[in-house]
Amino acid sequence: MVIYFHTTKLRKVCNSRKEAERKLGTQMAKKLMQRLQELEAAECLADIPKVPPPRCHEMSGDRKGQLSVDLQQPYRLLFIPAN
Repeated sequence: MVIYFHTTKLRKVCNSRKEAERKLGTQMAKKLMQRLQELEAAECLADIPKVPPPRCHEMSGDRKGQLSVDLQQPYRLLFIPAN
């Protein structure tokens, strides 16, 4: 999958381990990079497991249409499918 970022600042954090570690800490940066690699490697959203550890699931309420994968409790990565 191709990943697009909402802001340049977010893209910089997600594309640079050094920047991610500086902003998020070592453990969270490691988990973020792992989840992003899983998303990039997936052909489609069905390739991402719906059970832990990534637990890809659709959000509800005011976040309907967004999907989430777990990072490290209580944090998760939210994203919107492009197509």
